[in-house]
Amino acid sequence: MADERVSVVIDIDVKDQRQIALLQTQLLALGRQGTATEKAMGGLAGKMGLSNTQVTTNSKGAKQLVRDLTLLEKVGGKALKMARVVTYAVIGMGLEFAVTALSLASVNAAFALGKIAMQAYRWGMQAV
Repeated sequence: MADERVSVVIDIDVKDQRQIALLQTQLLALGRQGTATEKAMGGLAGKMGLSNTQVTTNSKGAKQLVRDLTLLEKVGGKALKMARVVTYAVIGMGLEFAVTALSLASVNAAFALGKIAMQAYRWGMQAV
C-alpha cells in the first residue's frame, strides 16, 4: 500500500488571463499541500519505526522488571524468615516479662500474708 501512486487528471477550461492566473495559483497551492502531505507521511513512517524500536526496548525493560521482581520476592522471603525469628524473640520476651511480673506479685502477696499473720498474732496475744 505504501508503494501505490495516485494519478490525478485535471480538465482545464479557461477563457481569459485572469482565470489562468487563478488556476495557476490553485495548482501551486495543491502542489504545496501534496508536498506537506508527503512530509507528514514520511514523518509518520519514521515515528512508526521509532515505535517499533521502543517496543523492543520496552520488551527488554519488561524482562529486567521481571528479574527485579524475582529478586525482590527472594529478599521478601528471607525477610519473612528473619521476621519469624524476631517474632519468636518478642514472644519469649513477653513470657519472661509475665514470669517476672508473677514473681513480683507473689512476693507482694507473701508480704501481705505476713502482715495479716502478724495482725492475727497481735490479736491472739491480746486475747490471752
